[in-house]
Amino acid sequence: MLNLHQRSRQVATGVAVGDTPTRPAQEPRSGEFFSPLPIAALALMVVNDVWLKPALHSELTGKLSDIGLCFFMPLFLSEVLGILFGVGVRARLWAGALITAAVYTAQEVVPPFTRFALTVLRAIGPRMGIHGVFELTSDWTDLLCLVLVPAAVWYGRRRLDRIALETARPTCSPESGHENPSLA
Repeated sequence: MLNLHQRSRQVATGVAVGDTPTRPAQEPRSGEFFSPLPIAALALMVVNDVWLKPALHSELTGKLSDIGLCFFMPLFLSEVLGILFGVGVRARLWAGALITAAVYTAQEVVPPFTRFALTVLRAIGPRMGIHGVFELTSDWTDLLCLVLVPAAVWYGRRRLDRIALETARPTCSPESGHENPSLA
């Protein structure tokens, strides 16, 4: 007969005590954004927008924010979809990628959308403590940064697969009599 701890573990994981799980009970709901590369991409964009662009406005500073944005935004949107709505890994990664690519492309090449984006930024920026002039410079070469969107999907998938594997590892429990080979 199972004790309360064993039964609660079995219910939570979907795996009987003593069995070795072959896959996690469910996909991870988060983990793709709060990791080193997306946070570094976000930091690159913030440092560039706050300090580098005003001090060294150049072609390079114009691209750095785009590089950071095209990498971190699909992962951020994916994480939000996973946490708030429980969307599956594959669907949310691709949804984040498609939304990012569509909005980024539109703000670069569709002047009415660029004006709309600036209106929104000017309205919410001060409420978020961001004071200053919002500008979007349309440059078709910025679209080259879109290659980072599928790279972000690849990174997110690898990151979430790693998390799923870590949660699926069997643990050593005195009740099961099995040893965890990863601890040996």
